Amino acid sequence: MNLRSSSLPKLPALLLLAWLGMFLLGSVSAAPAPEAPSAAHSHHQPTVRPIEKIEYSEFNHHTAGMGVLFIGFLALGMEAGIARRPDFHALPWLWPFSWFLLGGFLFIRNDPDNWPWGPIGLLDSWRDPEALQHQIFVVAVVTIGMIEGLRVGHRLNGRGWKFFFPVLAIGAGLLLGLHAQVHALTPRVHLQHTVMAVLAIAIGVTKLLRERGMLQGRYGSLLWPILLILLGVQLSFYNEH
Repeated sequence: MNLRSSSLPKLPALLLLAWLGMFLLGSVSAAPAPEAPSAAHSHHQPTVRPIEKIEYSEFNHHTAGMGVLFIGFLALGMEAGIARRPDFHALPWLWPFSWFLLGGFLFIRNDPDNWPWGPIGLLDSWRDPEALQHQIFVVAVVTIGMIEGLRVGHRLNGRGWKFFFPVLAIGAGLLLGLHAQVHALTPRVHLQHTVMAVLAIAIGVTKLLRERGMLQGRYGSLLWPILLILLGVQLSFYNEH
């Protein structure tokens, strides 16, 4: 094996290390001071949020966006057939691992006022629609990683399992649509979450059509990874100011 071919697999590893650095930086950075219980449990977004909370939220979205971008490019590579090359035999395993890593980041960083890191317990945090929806997103992301990992390892070989990801993506998009209503009093945030919802649903629909053989050819097969990349870009430029 020549030097050039042996160095090719290092590219996805370097991209993953860059994202992992952002993940670790976010995990150890200080969370904003907890809000008073009455504010934390409010079903309406406050008119003015402290700058610390805005920056905390933006960092979360930007880092998650880097993760979704990485996952999107992984999907693009797999659909383009790169994963079948001997030099990239480990590439399919990065697909489920990246979903686990993204879920871990969201679990650590979401809602510092609530369980498991904040003073508000698990059951009490479920009374806050935003916190509850964040926890559902974490479960969805980790579940995708688990199912896709079992598929890569040939532990789930049934034909129906290939529809799990697109169906869950559609469900996550619908939940994001509901989540956007939590931010109805902040138009900029509401609009950005609505765009996320539309993209997530589009990803699920196009992936579902792809799995059913209704989207074929070079452009049809690459449509859902391109939408996934667009979602990563949108998250990376998320702004609440």
